[in-house]
Amino acid sequence: YHYLLLKRKNAKICEPTALIKSGGLFNRVRHPMYLGDSILYIGLWLMAPALLSLPILLIGLFALYQQSRVEDQQLEQRFGASFLEWQAKTRLMIPWL
Repeated sequence: YHYLLLKRKNAKICEPTALIKSGGLFNRVRHPMYLGDSILYIGLWLMAPALLSLPILLIGLFALYQQSRVEDQQLEQRFGASFLEWQAKTRLMIPWL
């Protein structure tokens, strides 16, 4: 979904040409944007927790997890050994999991 939003705003978005693997949260997680989205979703749910909205939260978190896995596969195909080295040192979205 993030890619579609960015693509709609900027038709020049293309495949990544460089693997950013240092600086900020990239030293600890490979998908800091999805980490931020997860925190946002949980925070919104905590503002008005309800049994009915819990499945929506869980679906949203699962969707972010799935998207991060897809992006990892794409990055591995594009950057190979460099990505695998970074992957071994970092976590997917949550630094301590």
